[in-house]
Amino acid sequence: MEIIQLFHPVAIVAVVVTGVIRGCSGFGVGFLLTPTLSLVYDAPTAVVMVVLLDVPAIVYLLRFTWPYTDWHSVRWISTGCVLGVPIGVYLLITIDPILMRRLIGFFALTFTAILASGFRIRSRVLPGAAVAIGVAAGG
Repeated sequence: MEIIQLFHPVAIVAVVVTGVIRGCSGFGVGFLLTPTLSLVYDAPTAVVMVVLLDVPAIVYLLRFTWPYTDWHSVRWISTGCVLGVPIGVYLLITIDPILMRRLIGFFALTFTAILASGFRIRSRVLPGAAVAIGVAAGG
């Protein structure tokens, strides 16, 4: 993909809007930006762009969130992510691009609806469940 193709007007507007939403809410970049960019670019390009755009914000916010982090959960979720990322990359490059766009949109809408419903996990997540969450996030 040529560099000039990366500057699509829809992508630029999507990045600006999700940046504002991230600034107001503190999260939501992946939920909103991945499905939008997957309409403009192929799914692997969209996912890589979202990760690259989100890393600087994550690094910046890390210094503020460090003292409040539940490291026990992070360890198990990270373990699951390490296991899930290769699966996710494999699926991303092998599944039909149209189907992948629909799956990304479906999962983004589903998890947004779950968050909007007010559902929260109120207890400590068990290690097995945390690994499963990590695999799902990585995949």
